[in-house]
Amino acid sequence: MIGEELGGGKVMFRKKCGLLHVLLAAVCGLVVLVMGSTAFADDYYVYSKFNAPGTGLVFSAGGYVEDYGVPGTWGDEIQYVYFIQAGTPRLAYKVKVWVTNHGGPDDPTPYIDIRQHPAHDDPAHVGPIEPRHFEIVSTCDVTDYSDSGGTANTEFQVDATGVYLGAYPYGIHKFDHDWNYIGQIGPVAPSVGYGTASLAYDQGRGAWYACTHIPRYVYELRDTNGDGDLMDETWQYIFESPSYGGGHHDGMEFVGGYLWISDMTSDVLAKWKYDSGTDTWSEVGTYTYSEAAVVEGMGYGPNASFWIAGFGSGYTYELGGAISQCYPVADAGEDVPSYPPTISIELDGSGSYFESGPTCPDGKIVLYEWDCEGDGVYDYSGTDPVTTCTYPAVYNPDDSIDWDATAQTYTATLRVTDNTPAVDGGPQTSVDTCEVHITAPPWKPVADPNGPYNTRINQEVCLDGSGSFHPAAEMYEPGHPWYDEITLWEWDLDNDGEFDDATGQEVCTQWSAEGTYFVGLRVTDLFPTTDHPEMDVDAKSTTVIVGEIHDVAVESVTPSKSTVIVGEEVTIDVVVSNLGDFTESFDVTLYYDSNTIGMMSVTDMDPGDTETLQFSWDTTGVPEGTYTVKACADTVPGEIIVDNNCLETTVEVVDNRAPDCSEACASIQEIWPPNHKYVDIEIMGVTDPDGDPVTITITGITQDEPVDAIGNGDGKTSPDGAGVGTGTACVRAEREGTGNGRVYEISFTATDPVGAECSESVTVCVPHDQGPDHECIDDGQDYDSTVE
Repeated sequence: MIGEELGGGKVMFRKKCGLLHVLLAAVCGLVVLVMGSTAFADDYYVYSKFNAPGTGLVFSAGGYVEDYGVPGTWGDEIQYVYFIQAGTPRLAYKVKVWVTNHGGPDDPTPYIDIRQHPAHDDPAHVGPIEPRHFEIVSTCDVTDYSDSGGTANTEFQVDATGVYLGAYPYGIHKFDHDWNYIGQIGPVAPSVGYGTASLAYDQGRGAWYACTHIPRYVYELRDTNGDGDLMDETWQYIFESPSYGGGHHDGMEFVGGYLWISDMTSDVLAKWKYDSGTDTWSEVGTYTYSEAAVVEGMGYGPNASFWIAGFGSGYTYELGGAISQCYPVADAGEDVPSYPPTISIELDGSGSYFESGPTCPDGKIVLYEWDCEGDGVYDYSGTDPVTTCTYPAVYNPDDSIDWDATAQTYTATLRVTDNTPAVDGGPQTSVDTCEVHITAPPWKPVADPNGPYNTRINQEVCLDGSGSFHPAAEMYEPGHPWYDEITLWEWDLDNDGEFDDATGQEVCTQWSAEGTYFVGLRVTDLFPTTDHPEMDVDAKSTTVIVGEIHDVAVESVTPSKSTVIVGEEVTIDVVVSNLGDFTESFDVTLYYDSNTIGMMSVTDMDPGDTETLQFSWDTTGVPEGTYTVKACADTVPGEIIVDNNCLETTVEVVDNRAPDCSEACASIQEIWPPNHKYVDIEIMGVTDPDGDPVTITITGITQDEPVDAIGNGDGKTSPDGAGVGTGTACVRAEREGTGNGRVYEISFTATDPVGAECSESVTVCVPHDQGPDHECIDDGQDYDSTVE
């Protein structure tokens, strides 16, 4: 056996199901298995392997992450590996798995890198494997739902909604996460050869997949009639998988937008992509590894790794490396156990991440979409992982809430999309769900310690719990029988599980040594609940990273115009800064709503420096509306403070027609007598096709005679025009005594409320005399009337 086994005592069982037959009496309560430092030349690596005491042959494997913990850190997840052993009775296992730092539990800087491996192809992750720990949580006899004479129907799928066993010869059967049976949800898969040897599910398309042993036919099951019931549907053939060198097909999982397929006795996992445009499937890559060549099933989840059931050894293997890189992972956050209707609830997908690797160093999530009700319609689409959803109440005739009709469980769906180029098979998507339980009172308070926090050694940091709230205080006014509020904020600052270190909404403290520290906040409400004391408190944790800081920020986003006309180009200045302690290089992307305007790079920005980036947004083809313009600086390696990486403003785009100056004229077209006095001239005849009010601005006044020609009878007066920059022009009533009349030309611009404009000019005549055939002749606008 490669690795090390630690601990002693009996196998730990937390729960049993009704059909449980406890066959395990072996020792080894806490199992820690880490693969040795053998260098591998394959595409991915074996990080750990686990063999439950008393188990022999293992047929199937799966994984499920119940809680991803604090974003950006590892070691605080709640995650499980599932597998099924061969034989009769056929036992299904649920095993908790977690990771600790290789330096030991007392390491003052317990930074955990789950990808760390002696042979990793990325230098950033070369090092000892972090220890994996395994603890059996529950087992269940699933013989009644599985073919005990072979491998059929021992394959299963695990996700946030439960465990699904299937699909031949008994159909798809659902269990909860502790293997308690719920019921059948899908029909029997086709019987070809030896039956099906795999089961996978694409949550994004709502598609189940199963593949037969030999020939390797892949089938799909979907709710084609939209009635929410799969039992009236039929499995459809979609393609034939080739042989990958194994005895037969065995193992399939849908991860990162791809269908992963393997063969028994093969060390190959193949990656298949669906093209919705052509409704076809194609293989886009194959990957090899060095251990557990006998694949009897596969799953995905804990530690962002694949988990392979190795039939020949009875081990379940953890595989990581290139195979588990370069795709997005959606995290819809925790389930909401109890919440009122009509009050907005925040759903947080910030735990989602892009599993990067050497071949995709610039990969990232660029789009978050939330479907609040799970009805297939995405209610939010944008670059912010957080959204709010509000769920309805059903009212009685007296306007009171009908709680029986209102209480429902909604499955909120998060879909994330990355920036993988189309040439590489992108973009890729990932889907996750959480359940929101709308219930009658009482409701739990909601603790929010904020964070994660980043601070320097001996620098005070204030932990802010003011975001905590009580749903009852949002729902009702004080004095209502169901009103409640938070009255106590208690902090655990030393991670001992006791909330006895400080009280209050905000607590300021400091740490004297570099490291990662876990802190917790517990909130308690005002009115105790006799029957359900667990409803009176809520506790959440976060991390404080102490040491030198990586922190880039967007300081301002300033458009040249806040309202623009479709087709105009807008200049947007984005100011970014380096608030940390290291020289940083990063990209800044500018969006309008979920659409990318552009991306610019900042290179080698020193601590304390700022830089202004100027983007141009061409609004040609942009529909009329008010848009959120957001600038986001990419998170730099080691950055914890990310809430200042994005900043937004709004720009209104209007589909507007400019004013019409074609019928413009002067309010007075001929001035008499020539008494050398100023005469006010208004601009008339300008219209707006949209009916908008128009503002006139005089931009210039010229004339065809000198401003003050001495001895020519025009008087000793200057200037002859005024009012530039205003809405009214003033011209002097005079002309040369020996000339043919004076012509003024008044130029103007007409502007509507959104900035659309037209420009034109009108003329005004001061004739030489009032003879019956008098007229003004324009000898050329050579003189500026406004100069003295």
